[in-house]
Amino acid sequence: MAFLQVLAPDGSGLAVQTLPVHGTEVIIGRGEGVDVRLDHPSVSRQHARLTRGPDGWTLSALSLTQGIGVGGRFVAESRIEAGTTFSLGQVTLRFMPEDPRQARTIAMSATAPPASTTAPAAAPSASNARENAWALSEGSPEHPAARPRNEGRGRAVGCLLIALVLVAGLGGAGWLFRDRIASWTGGSGLPFTGGGSTAAAPSLPAVTRPVSSPCATAEVAARSHRTGDRAAIAERSGVLDAFVLALDPNGSEHSEQWIYRSRGEVVALSGGSYRGGVRRRARSGETPPVPLLPWQVLADPRGECVVQRAGPALWQTSAVVLPGWNDEAVAHVWRLARGGTLTTVGDRVVAVEIDPATAFDAPAEAPLSYVGELRGDGGAPLGALLSRGERTRLSISPRGQGTTEDGVEHVLVLQPSGDDPLAGEYVTGTGLEALRVSADGRESPMNATGRLVVQPVGAEYRIDAQLELGGSPVRATGQLRNALWAVGEGS
Repeated sequence: MAFLQVLAPDGSGLAVQTLPVHGTEVIIGRGEGVDVRLDHPSVSRQHARLTRGPDGWTLSALSLTQGIGVGGRFVAESRIEAGTTFSLGQVTLRFMPEDPRQARTIAMSATAPPASTTAPAAAPSASNARENAWALSEGSPEHPAARPRNEGRGRAVGCLLIALVLVAGLGGAGWLFRDRIASWTGGSGLPFTGGGSTAAAPSLPAVTRPVSSPCATAEVAARSHRTGDRAAIAERSGVLDAFVLALDPNGSEHSEQWIYRSRGEVVALSGGSYRGGVRRRARSGETPPVPLLPWQVLADPRGECVVQRAGPALWQTSAVVLPGWNDEAVAHVWRLARGGTLTTVGDRVVAVEIDPATAFDAPAEAPLSYVGELRGDGGAPLGALLSRGERTRLSISPRGQGTTEDGVEHVLVLQPSGDDPLAGEYVTGTGLEALRVSADGRESPMNATGRLVVQPVGAEYRIDAQLELGGSPVRATGQLRNALWAVGEGS
Protein backbone atom coordinates (compact mmCIF):
# COMPACT_ATOMS: atom_id res chain seq x y z
CA MET A 1 0.00 0.00 0.00
CA ALA A 2 1.28 3.44 -0.94
CA PHE A 3 0.92 6.60 1.16
CA LEU A 4 0.47 10.33 0.63
CA GLN A 5 2.17 12.54 3.18
CA VAL A 6 0.79 16.05 3.77
CA LEU A 7 3.79 18.32 4.35
CA ALA A 8 4.04 21.24 6.74
CA PRO A 9 3.36 24.61 5.04
CA ASP A 10 6.64 26.08 6.35
CA GLY A 11 8.67 24.30 3.66
CA SER A 12 10.54 22.16 6.19
CA GLY A 13 9.49 18.94 4.48
CA LEU A 14 8.07 17.60 7.76
CA ALA A 15 5.09 15.31 7.26
CA VAL A 16 2.21 16.42 9.47
CA GLN A 17 -0.28 13.87 8.16
CA THR A 18 -0.04 10.56 6.31
CA LEU A 19 -2.93 9.12 4.30
CA PRO A 20 -3.00 5.55 2.97
CA VAL A 21 -3.72 5.03 -0.73
CA HIS A 22 -6.16 2.15 -1.24
CA GLY A 23 -6.40 0.38 -4.58
CA THR A 24 -5.08 1.18 -8.02
CA GLU A 25 -7.14 4.32 -8.73
CA VAL A 26 -8.08 6.96 -6.18
CA ILE A 27 -9.63 10.42 -6.36
CA ILE A 28 -8.08 13.18 -4.25
CA GLY A 29 -10.06 16.30 -3.38
CA ARG A 30 -12.10 18.30 -0.89
CA GLY A 31 -15.59 17.02 -1.70
CA GLU A 32 -17.72 14.29 -0.20
CA GLY A 33 -17.22 10.79 -1.52
CA VAL A 34 -13.62 11.16 -2.68
CA ASP A 35 -11.11 8.48 -1.74
CA VAL A 36 -8.52 10.77 -0.11
CA ARG A 37 -10.02 13.94 1.34
CA LEU A 38 -7.99 17.14 1.83
CA ASP A 39 -10.03 19.62 3.85
CA HIS A 40 -8.53 22.83 2.47
CA PRO A 41 -10.37 25.60 0.57
CA SER A 42 -7.66 25.77 -2.12
CA VAL A 43 -8.30 22.15 -3.13
CA SER A 44 -11.07 21.40 -5.62
CA ARG A 45 -13.84 18.97 -4.76
CA GLN A 46 -12.33 16.46 -7.18
CA HIS A 47 -8.85 17.76 -7.80
CA ALA A 48 -6.71 14.84 -9.00
CA ARG A 49 -6.71 11.16 -9.85
CA LEU A 50 -3.87 8.86 -8.79
CA THR A 51 -3.67 5.73 -10.93
CA ARG A 52 -1.38 2.74 -10.78
CA GLY A 53 -0.56 1.11 -14.11
CA PRO A 54 1.93 -1.49 -15.35
CA ASP A 55 4.71 1.14 -15.45
CA GLY A 56 4.01 2.78 -12.09
CA TRP A 57 1.88 5.61 -10.73
CA THR A 58 0.40 8.53 -12.68
CA LEU A 59 -1.14 11.70 -11.23
CA SER A 60 -3.78 13.43 -13.39
CA ALA A 61 -5.62 16.72 -12.86
CA LEU A 62 -9.43 16.58 -12.69
CA SER A 63 -10.06 20.25 -11.92
CA LEU A 64 -10.76 22.49 -14.90
CA THR A 65 -9.40 25.54 -13.11
CA GLN A 66 -6.45 24.14 -11.16
CA GLY A 67 -3.69 21.83 -12.26
CA ILE A 68 -1.06 19.92 -10.35
CA GLY A 69 2.19 21.50 -9.23
CA VAL A 70 5.12 19.17 -9.91
CA GLY A 71 8.74 20.29 -10.01
CA GLY A 72 7.87 23.99 -9.89
CA ARG A 73 5.43 23.95 -12.81
CA PHE A 74 1.75 23.21 -13.30
CA VAL A 75 0.90 20.15 -15.37
CA ALA A 76 -2.22 18.23 -16.32
CA GLU A 77 -0.57 14.85 -15.80
CA SER A 78 2.70 13.53 -14.41
CA ARG A 79 4.35 10.24 -13.59
CA ILE A 80 5.32 10.06 -9.92
CA GLU A 81 7.60 7.77 -7.96
CA ALA A 82 8.86 7.31 -4.41
CA GLY A 83 9.57 10.70 -2.84
CA THR A 84 7.88 12.81 -5.54
CA THR A 85 6.55 16.07 -4.07
CA PHE A 86 3.55 17.79 -5.67
CA SER A 87 0.97 20.43 -4.77
CA LEU A 88 -2.81 20.55 -5.03
CA GLY A 89 -3.83 24.15 -4.46
CA GLN A 90 -1.89 25.28 -1.39
CA VAL A 91 -1.45 21.74 -0.03
CA THR A 92 1.91 20.06 -0.62
CA LEU A 93 2.09 16.29 -0.62
CA ARG A 94 4.78 13.66 -0.94
CA PHE A 95 4.25 10.26 -2.51
CA MET A 96 5.67 7.42 -0.41
CA PRO A 97 6.72 3.90 -1.49
CA GLU A 98 4.65 0.83 -0.78
CA ASP A 99 6.49 -0.40 2.29
CA PRO A 100 4.20 0.72 5.15
CA ARG A 101 7.11 0.66 7.59
CA GLN A 102 8.63 3.61 5.72
CA ALA A 103 5.65 5.85 6.54
CA ARG A 104 4.20 7.07 9.82
CA THR A 105 0.64 8.26 10.24
CA ILE A 106 -0.19 10.90 12.83
CA ALA A 107 -3.80 11.71 11.95
CA MET A 108 -6.28 11.21 9.18
CA SER A 109 -9.75 12.43 8.28
CA ALA A 110 -10.93 10.93 5.04
CA THR A 111 -13.97 9.23 3.56
CA ALA A 112 -11.90 6.28 2.42
CA PRO A 113 -12.64 2.56 2.44
CA PRO A 114 -11.44 0.56 5.44
CA ALA A 115 -7.68 0.52 5.67
CA SER A 116 -5.97 -2.57 4.48
CA THR A 117 -2.89 -3.47 2.64
CA THR A 118 -4.76 -4.49 -0.46
CA ALA A 119 -8.00 -2.54 -0.81
CA PRO A 120 -8.66 -3.07 -4.53
CA ALA A 121 -10.78 -0.14 -5.56
CA ALA A 122 -11.94 3.37 -4.76
CA ALA A 123 -15.47 4.02 -3.54
CA PRO A 124 -17.79 5.00 -6.41
CA SER A 125 -20.33 7.77 -5.91
CA ALA A 126 -23.58 8.32 -7.80
CA SER A 127 -22.87 12.06 -7.93
CA ASN A 128 -19.45 11.60 -9.55
CA ALA A 129 -19.05 13.54 -12.79
CA ARG A 130 -15.96 11.67 -13.94
CA GLU A 131 -15.83 10.39 -17.51
CA ASN A 132 -15.79 6.79 -16.36
CA ALA A 133 -18.77 7.19 -14.02
CA TRP A 134 -21.82 5.11 -14.80
CA ALA A 135 -25.18 4.43 -13.19
CA LEU A 136 -27.81 1.74 -13.70
CA SER A 137 -31.17 3.34 -13.12
CA GLU A 138 -34.70 2.02 -12.79
CA GLY A 139 -35.95 0.66 -16.08
CA SER A 140 -32.48 -0.02 -17.46
CA PRO A 141 -32.40 -3.21 -19.57
CA GLU A 142 -29.14 -4.14 -17.83
CA HIS A 143 -30.30 -3.57 -14.28
CA PRO A 144 -34.08 -3.13 -13.90
CA ALA A 145 -34.18 -3.18 -10.10
CA ALA A 146 -31.24 -1.02 -9.01
CA ARG A 147 -32.11 2.61 -8.36
CA PRO A 148 -29.81 5.58 -7.66
CA ARG A 149 -30.67 7.48 -4.48
CA ASN A 150 -30.70 11.18 -3.71
CA GLU A 151 -27.72 13.34 -2.94
CA GLY A 152 -28.43 13.46 0.80
CA ARG A 153 -28.15 9.70 0.89
CA GLY A 154 -24.79 10.02 -0.81
CA ARG A 155 -23.52 12.15 2.05
CA ALA A 156 -24.55 9.40 4.43
CA VAL A 157 -22.48 6.91 2.46
CA GLY A 158 -19.43 9.12 2.81
CA CYS A 159 -19.92 9.35 6.55
CA LEU A 160 -20.22 5.58 6.85
CA LEU A 161 -16.96 4.81 5.09
CA ILE A 162 -14.65 4.56 8.08
CA ALA A 163 -11.60 6.75 8.69
CA LEU A 164 -8.65 4.70 9.92
CA VAL A 165 -5.48 6.12 11.45
CA LEU A 166 -2.41 3.89 10.96
CA VAL A 167 0.51 4.88 13.15
CA ALA A 168 3.92 3.67 11.96
CA GLY A 169 2.40 1.41 9.32
CA LEU A 170 2.34 -2.25 10.27
CA GLY A 171 4.60 -1.60 13.23
CA GLY A 172 2.30 0.81 15.03
CA ALA A 173 1.05 -1.35 17.84
CA GLY A 174 4.37 -2.71 18.94
CA TRP A 175 6.31 -4.01 15.99
CA LEU A 176 8.85 -1.28 16.63
CA PHE A 177 11.28 -3.57 18.41
CA ARG A 178 14.64 -3.32 16.73
CA ASP A 179 15.67 -6.96 16.82
CA ARG A 180 12.65 -8.20 14.94
CA ILE A 181 13.05 -11.29 12.78
CA ALA A 182 11.57 -12.71 9.62
CA SER A 183 8.16 -14.35 9.89
CA TRP A 184 6.22 -16.78 7.78
CA THR A 185 4.47 -13.85 6.12
CA GLY A 186 7.65 -12.90 4.29
CA GLY A 187 9.24 -10.46 6.70
CA SER A 188 6.19 -8.51 7.89
CA GLY A 189 7.83 -7.88 11.23
CA LEU A 190 5.84 -10.28 13.40
CA PRO A 191 8.26 -12.47 15.39
CA PHE A 192 7.99 -16.18 14.69
CA THR A 193 10.98 -18.43 15.23
CA GLY A 194 14.71 -18.12 14.84
CA GLY A 195 16.64 -14.87 15.27
CA GLY A 196 18.58 -16.32 18.18
CA SER A 197 15.52 -17.40 20.16
CA THR A 198 15.47 -21.03 21.19
CA ALA A 199 11.81 -20.91 22.19
CA ALA A 200 9.46 -23.17 20.30
CA ALA A 201 6.43 -21.59 18.63
CA PRO A 202 3.03 -22.98 19.70
CA SER A 203 1.36 -25.46 17.37
CA LEU A 204 -1.55 -24.21 15.29
CA PRO A 205 -4.07 -26.59 16.93
CA ALA A 206 -3.08 -25.18 20.32
CA VAL A 207 -4.36 -21.72 19.42
CA THR A 208 -7.34 -22.82 17.31
CA ARG A 209 -10.64 -21.89 18.93
CA PRO A 210 -13.95 -23.59 18.20
CA VAL A 211 -16.67 -21.29 16.94
CA SER A 212 -19.03 -20.35 19.79
CA SER A 213 -22.13 -21.22 17.74
CA PRO A 214 -22.68 -22.26 14.12
CA CYS A 215 -22.25 -19.46 11.59
CA ALA A 216 -25.05 -18.55 9.21
CA THR A 217 -24.93 -20.52 5.99
CA ALA A 218 -24.86 -18.83 2.59
CA GLU A 219 -28.42 -19.99 1.93
CA VAL A 220 -29.80 -18.56 5.18
CA ALA A 221 -27.86 -15.32 4.69
CA ALA A 222 -29.13 -14.96 1.13
CA ARG A 223 -32.75 -15.21 2.24
CA SER A 224 -32.34 -12.41 4.78
CA HIS A 225 -29.84 -10.05 3.13
CA ARG A 226 -29.61 -10.87 -0.60
CA THR A 227 -32.70 -8.81 -1.39
CA GLY A 228 -33.70 -5.66 -3.25
CA ASP A 229 -30.90 -3.84 -5.06
CA ARG A 230 -28.33 -6.26 -3.67
CA ALA A 231 -30.14 -9.21 -5.23
CA ALA A 232 -30.61 -7.38 -8.55
CA ILE A 233 -26.92 -6.52 -8.81
CA ALA A 234 -25.86 -10.05 -7.87
CA GLU A 235 -28.20 -11.52 -10.49
CA ARG A 236 -27.05 -9.12 -13.19
CA SER A 237 -23.30 -9.10 -12.57
CA GLY A 238 -22.67 -12.64 -11.39
CA VAL A 239 -19.94 -13.88 -9.09
CA LEU A 240 -17.95 -11.29 -7.12
CA ASP A 241 -14.17 -11.13 -7.49
CA ALA A 242 -13.68 -9.09 -4.30
CA PHE A 243 -15.60 -6.80 -1.96
CA VAL A 244 -15.20 -4.26 0.85
CA LEU A 245 -17.80 -3.95 3.60
CA ALA A 246 -17.82 -1.26 6.34
CA LEU A 247 -20.34 -1.58 9.17
CA ASP A 248 -21.91 1.34 11.02
CA PRO A 249 -21.23 1.38 14.80
CA ASN A 250 -24.93 2.00 15.48
CA GLY A 251 -25.94 -0.93 13.33
CA SER A 252 -28.32 1.13 11.20
CA GLU A 253 -26.29 1.47 7.99
CA HIS A 254 -23.39 -0.14 6.21
CA SER A 255 -21.40 0.61 3.05
CA GLU A 256 -20.27 -1.85 0.43
CA GLN A 257 -18.08 -1.99 -2.65
CA TRP A 258 -18.48 -4.97 -4.95
CA ILE A 259 -15.59 -5.53 -7.36
CA TYR A 260 -16.01 -7.37 -10.68
CA ARG A 261 -12.53 -7.38 -12.23
CA SER A 262 -13.44 -9.53 -15.22
CA ARG A 263 -16.26 -7.11 -16.09
CA GLY A 264 -14.30 -4.00 -15.19
CA GLU A 265 -16.92 -2.77 -12.73
CA VAL A 266 -17.09 -1.54 -9.14
CA VAL A 267 -20.54 -1.13 -7.57
CA ALA A 268 -21.30 0.88 -4.42
CA LEU A 269 -24.18 0.27 -2.01
CA SER A 270 -25.30 1.87 1.24
CA GLY A 271 -27.70 0.10 3.57
CA GLY A 272 -28.39 -2.39 0.80
CA SER A 273 -29.39 0.34 -1.66
CA TYR A 274 -27.57 0.96 -4.92
CA ARG A 275 -25.46 4.14 -4.95
CA GLY A 276 -23.69 4.03 -8.29
CA GLY A 277 -20.55 2.60 -9.80
CA VAL A 278 -17.48 3.12 -11.94
CA ARG A 279 -16.10 1.28 -14.92
CA ARG A 280 -12.49 0.17 -14.94
CA ARG A 281 -10.28 -1.74 -17.29
CA ALA A 282 -11.43 -5.36 -17.31
CA ARG A 283 -8.90 -8.00 -16.30
CA SER A 284 -8.67 -11.35 -18.02
CA GLY A 285 -7.77 -14.64 -16.41
CA GLU A 286 -9.34 -16.77 -13.74
CA THR A 287 -9.94 -15.34 -10.27
CA PRO A 288 -10.15 -17.57 -7.19
CA PRO A 289 -13.67 -17.65 -5.70
CA VAL A 290 -14.38 -15.46 -2.67
CA PRO A 291 -14.52 -17.53 0.54
CA LEU A 292 -17.63 -15.69 1.76
CA LEU A 293 -20.12 -13.13 0.47
CA PRO A 294 -21.22 -9.71 1.77
CA TRP A 295 -24.65 -10.93 2.86
CA GLN A 296 -23.01 -13.70 4.92
CA VAL A 297 -21.09 -11.08 6.91
CA LEU A 298 -24.23 -8.97 7.37
CA ALA A 299 -26.33 -11.95 8.45
CA ASP A 300 -23.75 -13.04 11.04
CA PRO A 301 -21.28 -10.18 11.75
CA ARG A 302 -19.00 -12.10 14.09
CA GLY A 303 -15.26 -12.01 13.61
CA GLU A 304 -14.98 -15.73 14.32
CA CYS A 305 -17.30 -16.50 11.40
CA VAL A 306 -15.24 -14.37 9.01
CA VAL A 307 -12.04 -16.06 10.21
CA GLN A 308 -13.57 -19.53 9.98
CA ARG A 309 -14.36 -19.01 6.28
CA ALA A 310 -11.50 -16.73 5.18
CA GLY A 311 -8.75 -17.35 7.75
CA PRO A 312 -6.65 -18.15 9.63
CA ALA A 313 -6.05 -14.49 10.40
CA LEU A 314 -2.71 -12.88 11.23
CA TRP A 315 -2.77 -9.80 13.44
CA GLN A 316 -1.44 -6.82 11.51
CA THR A 317 -1.82 -3.76 13.71
CA SER A 318 -3.84 -2.16 16.49
CA ALA A 319 -2.74 1.33 15.47
CA VAL A 320 -6.17 2.37 14.25
CA VAL A 321 -8.66 4.99 15.36
CA LEU A 322 -12.26 4.38 14.33
CA PRO A 323 -14.58 7.21 15.47
CA GLY A 324 -17.71 5.77 17.02
CA TRP A 325 -16.22 2.31 17.23
CA ASN A 326 -13.15 2.27 19.47
CA ASP A 327 -13.52 5.45 21.49
CA GLU A 328 -13.32 3.22 24.55
CA ALA A 329 -11.75 0.10 23.09
CA VAL A 330 -8.82 -1.19 21.08
CA ALA A 331 -9.32 -2.10 17.43
CA HIS A 332 -7.39 -4.83 15.63
CA VAL A 333 -6.64 -5.31 11.94
CA TRP A 334 -6.10 -8.90 10.80
CA ARG A 335 -4.76 -10.26 7.51
CA LEU A 336 -6.85 -13.16 6.19
CA ALA A 337 -5.05 -16.19 4.76
CA ARG A 338 -7.65 -16.70 2.03
CA GLY A 339 -7.27 -13.08 0.98
CA GLY A 340 -8.17 -9.71 2.47
CA THR A 341 -8.34 -8.07 5.90
CA LEU A 342 -10.66 -8.02 8.89
CA THR A 343 -11.00 -5.11 11.34
CA THR A 344 -12.51 -5.85 14.75
CA VAL A 345 -13.28 -4.07 18.02
CA GLY A 346 -13.66 -6.73 20.66
CA ASP A 347 -15.85 -9.43 19.12
CA ARG A 348 -17.56 -6.95 16.78
CA VAL A 349 -16.72 -6.70 13.08
CA VAL A 350 -15.95 -3.17 11.90
CA ALA A 351 -14.90 -3.81 8.32
CA VAL A 352 -14.15 -6.73 6.02
CA GLU A 353 -12.21 -6.72 2.77
CA ILE A 354 -12.19 -9.98 0.85
CA ASP A 355 -9.78 -10.35 -2.07
CA PRO A 356 -8.62 -13.90 -2.96
CA ALA A 357 -5.83 -12.42 -5.08
CA THR A 358 -3.98 -11.56 -1.84
CA ALA A 359 -4.21 -15.02 -0.25
CA PHE A 360 -1.17 -16.59 1.42
CA ASP A 361 -0.31 -19.99 2.87
CA ALA A 362 -1.24 -20.45 6.50
CA PRO A 363 1.55 -21.80 8.74
CA ALA A 364 1.70 -25.03 10.69
CA GLU A 365 2.79 -23.16 13.82
CA ALA A 366 1.71 -19.94 15.47
CA PRO A 367 4.04 -16.99 16.18
CA LEU A 368 5.32 -16.25 19.66
CA SER A 369 3.25 -13.07 19.77
CA TYR A 370 0.10 -12.28 21.74
CA VAL A 371 -2.16 -9.26 21.32
CA GLY A 372 -5.09 -7.67 23.12
CA GLU A 373 -5.93 -4.83 25.45
CA LEU A 374 -5.26 -3.94 29.08
CA ARG A 375 -7.74 -2.07 31.24
CA GLY A 376 -7.44 -0.30 34.57
CA ASP A 377 -9.75 1.54 36.95
CA GLY A 378 -11.38 4.28 34.93
CA GLY A 379 -8.47 4.63 32.52
CA ALA A 380 -8.43 4.39 28.74
CA PRO A 381 -7.75 0.91 27.35
CA LEU A 382 -4.18 0.14 26.38
CA GLY A 383 -3.25 -1.81 23.29
CA ALA A 384 -0.75 -4.55 24.14
CA LEU A 385 1.65 -6.79 22.21
CA LEU A 386 3.66 -9.48 24.00
CA SER A 387 6.30 -11.02 21.76
CA ARG A 388 9.52 -12.99 21.70
CA GLY A 389 12.33 -12.26 19.25
CA GLU A 390 15.87 -11.75 20.42
CA ARG A 391 14.28 -10.56 23.67
CA THR A 392 10.86 -10.79 25.29
CA ARG A 393 9.00 -7.50 25.01
CA LEU A 394 5.64 -6.11 26.05
CA SER A 395 4.61 -3.03 24.08
CA ILE A 396 1.73 -0.93 25.40
CA SER A 397 0.11 2.27 24.14
CA PRO A 398 -3.19 4.16 24.44
CA ARG A 399 -5.96 2.41 22.50
CA GLY A 400 -3.23 0.53 20.62
CA GLN A 401 -2.39 3.59 18.54
CA GLY A 402 1.31 2.95 18.73
CA THR A 403 3.83 5.78 18.82
CA THR A 404 2.10 9.13 18.44
CA GLU A 405 3.54 12.59 17.94
CA ASP A 406 4.11 12.87 21.70
CA GLY A 407 5.92 9.54 21.87
CA VAL A 408 3.60 7.56 24.14
CA GLU A 409 4.67 4.07 23.17
CA HIS A 410 6.14 2.20 26.13
CA VAL A 411 8.12 -1.00 25.74
CA LEU A 412 8.94 -3.27 28.65
CA VAL A 413 11.94 -5.51 27.98
CA LEU A 414 11.60 -8.69 30.05
CA GLN A 415 14.09 -11.34 31.14
CA PRO A 416 12.24 -14.63 31.74
CA SER A 417 14.00 -17.02 34.13
CA GLY A 418 11.93 -20.16 33.54
CA ASP A 419 11.20 -22.47 30.63
CA ASP A 420 8.34 -20.35 29.33
CA PRO A 421 9.84 -17.66 27.01
CA LEU A 422 7.14 -15.13 27.96
CA ALA A 423 5.80 -15.87 31.43
CA GLY A 424 7.18 -14.68 34.73
CA GLU A 425 6.97 -12.16 37.54
CA TYR A 426 9.09 -9.17 36.64
CA VAL A 427 10.29 -6.39 38.94
CA THR A 428 11.93 -3.20 37.72
CA GLY A 429 15.69 -3.37 38.08
CA THR A 430 15.74 -7.18 38.14
CA GLY A 431 14.29 -8.58 34.94
CA LEU A 432 12.34 -5.58 33.70
CA GLU A 433 13.61 -2.59 31.73
CA ALA A 434 11.37 0.23 30.47
CA LEU A 435 11.88 2.10 27.20
CA ARG A 436 10.12 5.08 25.70
CA VAL A 437 9.62 5.14 21.91
CA SER A 438 9.63 8.54 20.23
CA ALA A 439 7.59 9.53 17.19
CA ASP A 440 10.52 8.72 14.89
CA GLY A 441 10.93 5.23 16.37
CA ARG A 442 13.94 5.91 18.59
CA GLU A 443 14.04 4.12 21.92
CA SER A 444 15.39 5.63 25.15
CA PRO A 445 15.45 4.36 28.76
CA MET A 446 12.81 5.71 31.11
CA ASN A 447 12.33 5.60 34.86
CA ALA A 448 10.14 2.75 36.00
CA THR A 449 9.12 1.16 39.29
CA GLY A 450 6.76 -1.66 40.17
CA ARG A 451 6.03 -5.18 39.01
CA LEU A 452 4.57 -7.02 36.04
CA VAL A 453 3.11 -10.53 36.08
CA VAL A 454 2.77 -12.51 32.84
CA GLN A 455 0.87 -15.74 33.46
CA PRO A 456 -0.15 -18.43 30.93
CA VAL A 457 -3.87 -19.22 30.92
CA GLY A 458 -4.49 -22.05 28.49
CA ALA A 459 -3.46 -20.83 25.05
CA GLU A 460 -3.45 -17.18 26.22
CA TYR A 461 -1.44 -14.97 28.57
CA ARG A 462 -2.83 -12.86 31.39
CA ILE A 463 -1.09 -9.55 32.12
CA ASP A 464 -1.17 -7.77 35.49
CA ALA A 465 0.74 -4.48 35.40
CA GLN A 466 1.28 -2.43 38.58
CA LEU A 467 3.84 0.10 37.39
CA GLU A 468 4.96 3.71 37.40
CA LEU A 469 6.39 4.61 33.98
CA GLY A 470 8.01 8.01 33.71
CA GLY A 471 6.04 9.17 36.73
CA SER A 472 2.69 8.05 35.31
CA PRO A 473 0.80 5.12 36.82
CA VAL A 474 0.07 2.11 34.63
CA ARG A 475 -2.19 -0.22 36.60
CA ALA A 476 -4.06 -2.48 34.26
CA THR A 477 -4.89 -6.10 33.56
CA GLY A 478 -5.97 -8.04 30.54
CA GLN A 479 -5.72 -11.29 28.63
CA LEU A 480 -3.82 -11.56 25.34
CA ARG A 481 -4.39 -14.15 22.64
CA ASN A 482 -2.11 -15.40 19.94
CA ALA A 483 -1.47 -13.10 16.99
CA LEU A 484 -2.63 -15.94 14.74
CA TRP A 485 -6.40 -16.32 14.95
CA ALA A 486 -7.61 -19.74 13.87
CA VAL A 487 -11.22 -20.89 14.18
CA GLY A 488 -12.38 -24.49 13.98
CA GLU A 489 -15.76 -26.17 14.09
CA GLY A 490 -17.98 -25.72 17.13
CA SER A 491 -17.56 -28.03 20.08
